[in-house]
Amino acid sequence: MPDKRSSSILPYSSGLAVLYRVADFVVILASLSLAMHIRGIHTNQHYLVAAFLACAIFALSGGLTGLYRSWRGVSLWHEFNTALMCWIITVGSLLAAGFVTKQTAFFSRIAMGLWFVTTPLFLAVYRGALRYLLRYMRKKGIGVK
Repeated sequence: MPDKRSSSILPYSSGLAVLYRVADFVVILASLSLAMHIRGIHTNQHYLVAAFLACAIFALSGGLTGLYRSWRGVSLWHEFNTALMCWIITVGSLLAAGFVTKQTAFFSRIAMGLWFVTTPLFLAVYRGALRYLLRYMRKKGIGVK
């Protein structure tokens, strides 16, 4: 009798979770960079701190909400909602930190608004594309035992 595990799909690897985290960071940083470019803002220490704080908060909230778990068998919409919730936590935390430290005057409200709106859109697009790519690869026999 054949081993049941010989034809099963490989478990969600930590490597894939790392890929998602890195891609999330790239999206967060790239969307801020795009917003700054649109507004003609040059990179400075305030935006760098905001960007890295956003990455850290997003990673922490992603860990707490299960964003980096396996989404196989779960609707894409649920994954998008979880990513959006993490981004809302991130934006709320950044705004709170900015108001408490009185640093909001150093930021363009339009650039920050663009960043806050475009990031979840880019997160949804890349996560959807990656999910469909993984599904395609599994159909072709890549990633299965």
